[in-house]
Amino acid sequence: MVWKRYRHRRSKKSGDETSEDERELRRITDAIPDTIVVLDSKGHPLYANQAMLDHTGLTMQDVLTSDFRARIYHPEDLERALKDREGGLARGLPFEIEQRVLRKDGQYRWLLLRYNPFHDEQGRLVRWYATGTISMTASAPRTGHETKTLRCAKRSYAHLCSRKSSAPPNHCAMC
Repeated sequence: MVWKRYRHRRSKKSGDETSEDERELRRITDAIPDTIVVLDSKGHPLYANQAMLDHTGLTMQDVLTSDFRARIYHPEDLERALKDREGGLARGLPFEIEQRVLRKDGQYRWLLLRYNPFHDEQGRLVRWYATGTISMTASAPRTGHETKTLRCAKRSYAHLCSRKSSAPPNHCAMC
């Protein structure tokens, strides 16, 4: 709904006003801490937000190249990740991939990559919006603090599910 209003407003504006709207949208996406990459209908990158550039140390020009994923995906995961991504793009439906991504400091971090398609009024796929969030699933290595916090959350959730009362427990033994 918001996007439709934006596009409607955009179609009525002059070039200068449209540019201001585009700058505002970029300011918004750059303020989001998750990585964002906008892709065309075939999956080629068109734009990356500042979090993506800061996380990887790549420039916008680097991200716009066809091989940028090979530069940031963990070598052990690259073939699987590209195959999973290709299959997801071919289906044209939202999908997720958990992937180790190289940070600018040379360390890999597990990210949950979510791909969401955008279709025009005629139902044609015109864009993909991909976001990357630091992954907290079992396959991702964690720090001791992250493990303790997750263990506490699991116990609290189990406690709530096992009780008729919705009152949360005081604290679990791990907190």
